[in-house]
Amino acid sequence: MKIYEFAQAVSPVWGLAINVVFQVIAFKIFKSLTLFKAVVLGFGFGLLASVGFELIGYSLGYLSPQECLYQIFFNVLGYGFLSYCYFSFLGLVESARRTVLMRTIHSQGGALSESEILVQCSGLQMLNSRLARLVRKNQIVHRNGKYFIENHTLVVVLVKTVVAVKIAVIGKRSELDS
Repeated sequence: MKIYEFAQAVSPVWGLAINVVFQVIAFKIFKSLTLFKAVVLGFGFGLLASVGFELIGYSLGYLSPQECLYQIFFNVLGYGFLSYCYFSFLGLVESARRTVLMRTIHSQGGALSESEILVQCSGLQMLNSRLARLVRKNQIVHRNGKYFIENHTLVVVLVKTVVAVKIAVIGKRSELDS
């Protein structure tokens, strides 16, 4: 029983580990899979693992039905917070200016002058490429010189969820709000 109690305590961490492993495997095997889709797929597998672990505990008689529901709730909550941190870390890594600079220099044969870097890595150029990617993926629409959110994609739902979590945890929509 003590081993099971310990395993319950680290269940969210195991779920995150399964999340990362499945995300990496999916991203490597399925070349057409975007990083975002691989992360969502990994999140789903990790979530199933966290919930499945508690259901196994229930089926083996370690948990009553009420305890099982409590454990599922708190482990999913812990797993969700860990996954949010992991997703935020991925976002930082993916969009960090340093990473962009390194990729740009590498893609140009390993050497660029400062003026070439300024042309290829300007803030305006990065903004334009991000806007083009959002339009290409039908997450926003460009019409009459303005950008609109017309269809509520998964990204919009995730953004709203992140804002809701920030309001619940830090009491404001952004760390910059006073």
